[in-house]
Amino acid sequence: MSRENKRSISTIIAIISVVIMVLSGVLMSWSGYRAVPNEKTDLPADTDTVDIAQIQDDLKQKPLAISLTEGARGFYLSADELIQKETTDEGIISARVDAVFSSIKQYDFNAVIIDTKYQDNAIYTSNVYQSYPVDVLRLVREKANQQGISLFTVYHMSGVAGVSSTADFISGIEELTQNYAPDGVLLDDYDADAEQYIQYMTIGGGSGFEQWLCNRNTARINQAVSAVREVLDTIPVGLVADPVWALKSKNNRGIDGSAGYQAYYDGHADTKSWIENQNIDFVCVTVKKSLTDNSLNFGTVSGWWANIANQAKIPLYFILAGENVCTGQAGWSGTDQLIRQVSLTSKLTGYYGSFFSGYDRMMSDPQGSTSALLKYYADEYTESNLFQDLTISSPKKLSTTTYDGTVVFSGKYDPQFEVTINGKKVIPTKKGEFYEKYNLEIGTNKYTVQHKGQVKTYTIVRKVKVFESVSPTGTLEVDGETSIRVEAKVYRGSKVTAVFNGKTITLSELESADGENKDSTYTSYVGNFTAPKSGTSDKKLGAIQFKATYKNSTESKTGASVTLLKKIEIPDWSPGGGDGIGGSVLPPINPKLQVRVDTDYLEVYDPGDTDPYPSAKYYSLPKGTIDYVDSQRVISGKSFYYLHSGKRVLKSDVTTFTGTYNGNNALSEMEFSEEGNATILRLKQKWNAPFNITFNDVEYYTGSADHDFYVRNFTSDTVTITFDYATQAEAVSKELLKNTTMFTDIKLEKIIQYNIDRYRLHLKLARPGKYYGCYSYYDEDGYLVLRFNNIKGSLSGVRIFIDPGHGGSDPGAIGKYVENNETYIVKESEVNLKIVQKLAEKLRAQGAVVEYLTEEERAKYMASAGGLPDRYKSGQRFKAEIMLSVHCNASGSSASGTEAWYTTPFSMPLAREISAGIAASAGINNRGPHNNRFAVNRGRTFPSVLVETAFISNDKEVRILNSAEGQDKIAAGIVNGIMNYLK
Repeated sequence: MSRENKRSISTIIAIISVVIMVLSGVLMSWSGYRAVPNEKTDLPADTDTVDIAQIQDDLKQKPLAISLTEGARGFYLSADELIQKETTDEGIISARVDAVFSSIKQYDFNAVIIDTKYQDNAIYTSNVYQSYPVDVLRLVREKANQQGISLFTVYHMSGVAGVSSTADFISGIEELTQNYAPDGVLLDDYDADAEQYIQYMTIGGGSGFEQWLCNRNTARINQAVSAVREVLDTIPVGLVADPVWALKSKNNRGIDGSAGYQAYYDGHADTKSWIENQNIDFVCVTVKKSLTDNSLNFGTVSGWWANIANQAKIPLYFILAGENVCTGQAGWSGTDQLIRQVSLTSKLTGYYGSFFSGYDRMMSDPQGSTSALLKYYADEYTESNLFQDLTISSPKKLSTTTYDGTVVFSGKYDPQFEVTINGKKVIPTKKGEFYEKYNLEIGTNKYTVQHKGQVKTYTIVRKVKVFESVSPTGTLEVDGETSIRVEAKVYRGSKVTAVFNGKTITLSELESADGENKDSTYTSYVGNFTAPKSGTSDKKLGAIQFKATYKNSTESKTGASVTLLKKIEIPDWSPGGGDGIGGSVLPPINPKLQVRVDTDYLEVYDPGDTDPYPSAKYYSLPKGTIDYVDSQRVISGKSFYYLHSGKRVLKSDVTTFTGTYNGNNALSEMEFSEEGNATILRLKQKWNAPFNITFNDVEYYTGSADHDFYVRNFTSDTVTITFDYATQAEAVSKELLKNTTMFTDIKLEKIIQYNIDRYRLHLKLARPGKYYGCYSYYDEDGYLVLRFNNIKGSLSGVRIFIDPGHGGSDPGAIGKYVENNETYIVKESEVNLKIVQKLAEKLRAQGAVVEYLTEEERAKYMASAGGLPDRYKSGQRFKAEIMLSVHCNASGSSASGTEAWYTTPFSMPLAREISAGIAASAGINNRGPHNNRFAVNRGRTFPSVLVETAFISNDKEVRILNSAEGQDKIAAGIVNGIMNYLK
């Protein structure tokens, strides 16, 4: 009987009850009182009065041999689903039964519930009820026996034509049990109906009508159970229960939620007590609601029934609403609702299994929902995937405005079900991840993402803004003949020009630096102007004007306003050179304004340009170095000090103090020694003056826009240390080198450079081109110590520090490919770490001492402001002699090959050999060495190379990067490259 009919009947009963009370003058609180099930109950006139408690005692004392199907899974089949189009053709019905049981077997289901009522007729041959012309239940029983399927039959305690007395009702269930021997009988339609009022008026005794109904229903349940056991005591008798016994709002023992029908109050069926008193052997609860239904939540209902059944030790089954799958019912639009319900109930204590109504709906497999259910039962559908809803990590918002030309949709979903973007299926990874890149049209772009009933619509408006930024900006003060670097970040593929002081230049695209957003439409274009010579007064040269054209759009932008500073006239305030040591040091503008280096190694910038990066021409100064400040200027928002020795440093990297003039510098007590893989120079200075380390025969050239420090080779045979402000030095000879293997000759040279007295110390390399960097510091006695790395030609004992690029919250570039109808999303950070782990193992096998950043350290650095420079500093703390930063490249899909990037000239041979080694080992194109100023390369303490192993954006190379074999070949190529470099 439908709940709508039950609600109508309950309304009629309520009206009758009111009339009875009025007529009888009985004043009682009828709405809140219910009879206790163990009282005597008056039955219809054709039966004797029955003691309910006695029946219950008899049932409990009668030994049972029942066996219930635990772990049941099957269909709940209505007679309508077996008898189609009201056919009375047994052949047609038999074929339908065969088809149904074939599905049951195919699905590996082990049980079925058959509703035995069809249009008020019994679907089996009966001497009690009006029967359908075909004995459908016999066909079902035979097929269930053949296939070993447990058969549960629903017995309707009302609503079947032919029942006129309790005797008929008892006889009916006895003949069903006797003739068809089901594996279980389920009682249904036990609710009170309006016709029972006539019976009540006849034999009701003094009981209230509702009390009589409640007790009568309990007695009928007990009689039905007893009747089945009298026939065959191995057959369990259960109950088809409505989801709501009572609502908590009306009874504090009830269920939270709202419902139109309550079995206890509207049907006078105390299903809760029947379970608690073990009137029945098992219960099968029908629940049509979803897990997210706001009125009556499936989780709440199932949990309530599980608690009741478990306390009574009564097996619990559920009938789940297969007909609701992928429909507009609340919470049922998703394809996995049924599976989630099975997952939830399977974790309940006392749960014995589930049956699914809506056979035809489930057989149609809407959106693959039934197939997924079967995979779940076959343990091919994990819980983690089941409860994975569509989560989109990019874009972050449903509505966005962007100036980029592309958008990336990335996220995660349940891979058992497809996700579509604008109707096109996305091929997932095994984990249900996806990464799709789309070109944006100018204007409004809409993308609809669908998965498991979830629908998300994104509106992305692309606007045109050719310029993202320009540099320098604000006010820029320069000396005469300063090289002014200009940069514009614009759409890739633009034509960019800049005008300054009457001159127009065309800017060139800058080779992209690792760490940039490689998915961005914007890229950098750079160029250089040269300021005119200074005059006797400052001169305003006007602003730098930029213009960029992209397709049909042209934009202009104004950069910095430039002031040319007058020529500096330094007063000769210290005649004779100051302290009488000798020489003629040109005094600083303000000798009292001094700076001290507070970092371990201070990066030095070229004072002759406005480049935002440290210069490859200068050594990094050690902590404790002192110099004079001539001026302070701001370039692109950063404050710089211009030092008297001819260096430019960031204001934030040094500490200013007021000091006295230090006078000329003097060098003394020079000594050389060797310690392991190091040659050590220790010397005394009068004060901690700055110095520089350079190399002879280095030919720099501009390899690309903005990179002026490419070198074709590094064959230098002399290392030169230039000591600033030095006017005196003790004599040197080869005798100093007698205990060293790195240098074969030594010379001192006094020079004046940029009006500053300096001494140059020239050290001849034993092996030309074999310079491996230098650590420097002031020891506890105030001596300057220069510790040159002196690698002997093999990997044995060489300290190598490796940085697996990116990590933590930064995945780096992302690539993907499809293979065997499965997408592989490849994250650069993960590949980098795997390659480095293999590389470390191979290097250690060659005797190297290796350390690399762990994932925890990578995450820490990515979360810190100084993350990239700190990676290099980690190498310095390790006392590395070689450092590698391992990355994957990304560009257009056609770009391919391996390359390595260097900053210092002595790192170029290492970059060259590693690039060649990877190309040979992995079988990919060799793009060779490239120059840039990456933060992990800029130090001077050891050779450092950033390796772009292969293109993650290339379909062939991303497969190499994602395979263990490919990673191993890349690692082997790097090892071969290092070994060739050290020879």
